[in-house]
Amino acid sequence: MPESAVNREDLIKYLKRQTHESLIDGKPSDEKSLKKYQKRTRLAWERTLQMPIAPAKLLTEKLGQAAVGDLVVTRLALGLDGLGNRIPVVQFAPEGGAKNWAIVVHPKGSGALLGPKAAPTGLAKALLEQGVGVLAPDLYQTGALANTDVAAKRDLTRNYFTVYNRTDLQERVLDLLAVTRHARRLGDKVILAGVDRAGLWVQSASPMADATIADCGQFSMDDETMMAPDLFYPGFYRLGGFEGIGLTGGATPKFLHNTGSQFSTTHMSDVYQAVGAGDRLRVAEAAASDADLAKWAAKL
Repeated sequence: MPESAVNREDLIKYLKRQTHESLIDGKPSDEKSLKKYQKRTRLAWERTLQMPIAPAKLLTEKLGQAAVGDLVVTRLALGLDGLGNRIPVVQFAPEGGAKNWAIVVHPKGSGALLGPKAAPTGLAKALLEQGVGVLAPDLYQTGALANTDVAAKRDLTRNYFTVYNRTDLQERVLDLLAVTRHARRLGDKVILAGVDRAGLWVQSASPMADATIADCGQFSMDDETMMAPDLFYPGFYRLGGFEGIGLTGGATPKFLHNTGSQFSTTHMSDVYQAVGAGDRLRVAEAAASDADLAKWAAKL
């Protein structure tokens, strides 16, 4: 074995260091370089998340509609033609309609955002009170789509699973692509809002939205935590992690809360400041209230 040979652990360290150095070297320093960064990383993000190469037709099925107080509640099934996804969605429209719409994602599905008589609760309720329309989807393996038998058979570490299949998060981002396209038919701006653990999910989909609200769960990003079945997908680090992905959509408004002391936002914050958009990035170490999140969204 040559003297220059390295073991597995050293190789992993080298690749991680190389990726980090590449991220720093390509760090945008002004609006022009940010646009170049977006152009360079957008396609990589789309391919890494295994989004369709050709635009797929949005499929919409209306399942029912009812009035709940002063809201119009519509139940829908959305999907992308040829991709096999069928996403149950509860759509809440405020009286008089809404200019902006928030896709509120809960790790347990839309049911976790509903109270008695299907009335909205939590962040969904707070957003509606501020005049923001709400779409509450059941993403892949959540809510009505949860299937423990299927989940048990999805071993990401065996039989080249990620070569031939989408991971859970890749499936969920694909679902969000369909819901986002529907939301753009309803209003001007689309906000992705992740509640609890779903705050980490929506960050990988943030380039498709006009703004993002994410509960960061005081998450400490390391190799072991990123191997969690609901978070892992190949290429995450090559995209620059949560911060690199967040910049792929440009300096769009983001409210990242419950970051704690270990969830890194320094790289993203530096870029926002460099392009004169520091006020568009709000970071809070503590968990923000639903009311505060909704008030922030209402000002977009």
